[in-house]
Amino acid sequence: MGEVPGLVEVLGMLASGIGVGAVLAFLFEHFGWFQNLSGHGRWWLVFGVSLGLPLLAQVALQLVPAEVWVALQPYWKALASGFLAWAGSQVAHLFHKGSGG
Repeated sequence: MGEVPGLVEVLGMLASGIGVGAVLAFLFEHFGWFQNLSGHGRWWLVFGVSLGLPLLAQVALQLVPAEVWVALQPYWKALASGFLAWAGSQVAHLFHKGSGG
């Protein structure tokens, strides 16, 4: 298994638009409030977040001092590792469920 990307690296990817769709799908698709929006409402929300998330990531990268990113790095690694463990459990569950288990 590879190294967990650093927080600045992830924000850089978001600022360039890489991964925004995945973040949106993860954040919104499992929430009932999102599903309860009209198609037009979902379109505007996704449009706004698609523009806003990269913009916010870019602003954070430009305005937050380097020392803050260094201080946050260990917490980010722990959080990202926990998320990856959870995501792996979800994949294993889907595989097990799909194989008749």
